[in-house]
Amino acid sequence: MVLLIAAATMAVPPVGLVTRSAAADPADAVGQVDAAASVGGVAGRTPVEGDVVSINQFGELSDGLRDKAQAVARAINAPSALGRGFTIGLHAVHRGAATVQEAVGPGGLWQYPVNVTALPVDAIGRVMSFEVSSLVARGFVVMGQTSAALRGAQAGDTVDLVAADGGIRTFTIGAVVPDAEIGGTEIVMSFDQADAVGATIVTRVVIFGSFSRVALDEAGTDRASRSRGTRRTPMVCWASPRPRRPSASSPSASTASTA
Repeated sequence: MVLLIAAATMAVPPVGLVTRSAAADPADAVGQVDAAASVGGVAGRTPVEGDVVSINQFGELSDGLRDKAQAVARAINAPSALGRGFTIGLHAVHRGAATVQEAVGPGGLWQYPVNVTALPVDAIGRVMSFEVSSLVARGFVVMGQTSAALRGAQAGDTVDLVAADGGIRTFTIGAVVPDAEIGGTEIVMSFDQADAVGATIVTRVVIFGSFSRVALDEAGTDRASRSRGTRRTPMVCWASPRPRRPSASSPSASTASTA
């Protein structure tokens, strides 16, 4: 069994709102408001450091590995989410009525292969950013800068993706963000959007939040040592994230596949 493990330190920025100063005495907080409120300062985002670990498997994630990964997350009191990673064909990018880029070739429906990550919306907010999750929740997809530059795409454009059934599904780009913000993938979408293109296979478990890497390694080793055939073999290994550079190669007639 071949596993791909990626670990990264992510800044998760919750929004803090400054509404009023605290009263010195609880009784002072009760009374009649007889003046307009004034703004004492601009609310900012306070980054919270956390780790993200993606436990991947080529093809469909086995039930056994999924259960072990989720058990490890529970053992270290960290949340986890199932994810889908796949390659899909991008046929064209449009800006209004104009076509920005289109994959063309002799016969058939040509397409540029792009990597896609699909996660639950709430998990996207924790492992990427709230901006990305907010846009995905509203039905947009989010694209990485490198891939967008290769395709000439920008926020507000639409992309034609070739679904598993060979049909075209069109999505609007909500934002183009730095590759590192979305983990080096090319397009981020929700499970509902992935369902629409026929990408339904779970390929990873993502563990995120504030936890000890040592504790995670120990929990993974302990779980694996109890499993027949993997005795004394750590379930996870740490590796620095190396975002994949999107391909600028010529379009092909490739179809969607799980990665």
